[in-house]
Amino acid sequence: MDFDTEKFILEIKDRPAIWDSKCADHPDRNKRLKCWEEMINIYAKEDDTPEEKKELGKVLMKKWRNIKDNFVKASKNLKNMKSGSGAKQKSPYTYYNILLFLKDSTMVKYETESDNDLSQNHDGPYKTSRNVANQKRRKKSNNEDVIGQQLVSVLKKNLEYKKRNGK
Repeated sequence: MDFDTEKFILEIKDRPAIWDSKCADHPDRNKRLKCWEEMINIYAKEDDTPEEKKELGKVLMKKWRNIKDNFVKASKNLKNMKSGSGAKQKSPYTYYNILLFLKDSTMVKYETESDNDLSQNHDGPYKTSRNVANQKRRKKSNNEDVIGQQLVSVLKKNLEYKKRNGK
């Protein structure tokens, strides 16, 4: 099946309830589902069963999520790109320019969360289980270092005491 991604993006763009969190219809789940039903009807074949249409809906939603995630990633990469001759020249995401309508709606949450959190925390805006595990491991290892140092200190004092007292 040939899938015209640009057409798909433009169809999504015409339905802000799907992608624009500032849109009045966005919080209304029924209106968002209605928009997705419109998308399904555009891409469904005439003889598709309700089950096939439901599966198509899942595929379209997954495809949209993937497109949007790639746009966000490309936006972050452009924002963090170094300037000058030493910077790696990366080709932008294929659909980046078509997806610029998302910039205000998707980047707002990433920037506000990451601007506050990144200045305080190198883990980024979200703590993953790996980051939490690493922090626990670091704390445990730091505690073990302190305990080890205390133990060595006590043993040294004990050894000095024995030397002085001839035991």
